[in-house]
Amino acid sequence: MIKWFDRIGFKVLFSFVAAILPLISIIIYLNNHIHQDAIGHACNLLSRAVFEAVAEQNSVVSELRDRLRQLAGLPAAQALDSPALEPALRELKSQKPYLSNIFLCNSQGELVASAVPGYVGFNASNRKYFRDALQRKGFSFGHYVVSKVTQTPVMHFSIPVYDNAQQPVGVLVAALNLESYGRLFDKLGVPEGGFLDLFDCEGLRLLRYPDTTGRSLNRTMAPDLRARIASGKGTGPFVEAKAGQGATILAYRQLRAEPDDPQPYGTLVIGLPVAVAMSAANQRLCISGVVSTASVAAAILVAVLLGRVVIVGRLRVLADLVTAVEQNRICPLPHDFGHDEIGLLGRRFTALSRELHEKNLKLAETMETLSREKARLEATVVQLGRAQAKVAFQANHDALTGLGNRRSFNERFHQECARSRRSGSPFTLVLFDIDDFKVVNDTYGHWAGDEALRFLAGRTRECLRETDAAFRVGGEEFALILPDTPGEQGLVVAERLRKALAAAPVPLADGGQVRLTVSCGLATCPGGLDTAEKDLYKAADRAMYQAKSLGKNRCLLHAGPLTAA
Repeated sequence: MIKWFDRIGFKVLFSFVAAILPLISIIIYLNNHIHQDAIGHACNLLSRAVFEAVAEQNSVVSELRDRLRQLAGLPAAQALDSPALEPALRELKSQKPYLSNIFLCNSQGELVASAVPGYVGFNASNRKYFRDALQRKGFSFGHYVVSKVTQTPVMHFSIPVYDNAQQPVGVLVAALNLESYGRLFDKLGVPEGGFLDLFDCEGLRLLRYPDTTGRSLNRTMAPDLRARIASGKGTGPFVEAKAGQGATILAYRQLRAEPDDPQPYGTLVIGLPVAVAMSAANQRLCISGVVSTASVAAAILVAVLLGRVVIVGRLRVLADLVTAVEQNRICPLPHDFGHDEIGLLGRRFTALSRELHEKNLKLAETMETLSREKARLEATVVQLGRAQAKVAFQANHDALTGLGNRRSFNERFHQECARSRRSGSPFTLVLFDIDDFKVVNDTYGHWAGDEALRFLAGRTRECLRETDAAFRVGGEEFALILPDTPGEQGLVVAERLRKALAAAPVPLADGGQVRLTVSCGLATCPGGLDTAEKDLYKAADRAMYQAKSLGKNRCLLHAGPLTAA
């Protein structure tokens, strides 16, 4: 009689109980993983939400900067003409619900024009946004205040206004209503219990939405968040632990008036209590516990039933066959394995292992061949890509100067004309020609002329903005396309280039020098009009030849209609 502890059923049951211990460890690991996954999901959710919120804010600030620049360029703003300017201010405020007010102060800080009626005696000369706009000569921001005009919490953005002599005559200011962040937060899909904080550049809380206590304003930034920002981490989610309170997941990004502005004007924070983030995970943990318990109980019952069947030895042989197949080996079957269903399975499995072994050998050879072919094809693709990029560059650039050629100029010129008609933005075309270039070639030789052309191309790139484009359209004739640039600003760019070329002699390979001057003709395409490309080009060309006829080395802006008289 077989002792009870030698019975297969007992051994199977004992083995299964021993196997449960790792299973319990796995369940504990999975529960912890679910917890971490919930935290990670919340971090990703808040990171996406704060990214979308900052993107929306940056879009608002970018649009606000562009609109302020447009208003600052109006003659009414430059002339401090309140009756002529205030309708434009009120129209812009009505179009942008996030604006609390738009107003213009003169150079002494006195209120000149306002979309919302101001109060007597208002003076902005001691405000940060007013001082920074005049000092930085560009787009600036101010501190959080409660507007004395609109009585709402706002943050000010400003830009200086210059007259025709480029002298500052005032500051144009837009007040961003901080209450608009509430509407923005509602669109982000943050779970209930989440919140949005807005801090100024000094770490003082300006806004909390939703504010359930009414005592959230004017509090300083949490030490953990301040330390992360001070260490140079301008963005990212993390878990903030508070003494005596539940932990909170925070995601934040710093806000900047310009993409490359070293000084942020604030920090946007979106938070979610860990308890809220874990609510769904706790439900999954409960379900997981119930399912795990039921599964273990069912598995024990199955183990008891299987323990009554004498199959362990031959199943172990079959397991060895599986291992052999995994290791690409042939495992022979014992002669006394039996002739029942398990024996038939074993013999078939042995035959299958032999076939798989042979096929694996052939597959390895095939994979090696494919690997070599893949490497060869990848090298060919890389070579073709380089050749294609080289051909594309040569097709659109001048070989001598590296500037765009006539073909790329025609394409870009056509695109800018179409964009100007569509968007209403003006752009300026500049045509310039090297004065007496034939004298340079005749005196110093064509090699010196080539050196001069390359030197001119380099100086031209240095004098242009990132959005501008330069082309060589003829032997010594060049063209510039200045997008979003009215004629007077285009004349400033052309004059800067002309002076830079006239001031710097061209060094020659033999140690000599030659000076170049250029004559520039400009024509502006007014935005929104169906201007013919040839008329714009001819107008710039006429202006260039008129500059030559007036003594060369000068820039002239075409005046009057674009069509020839």
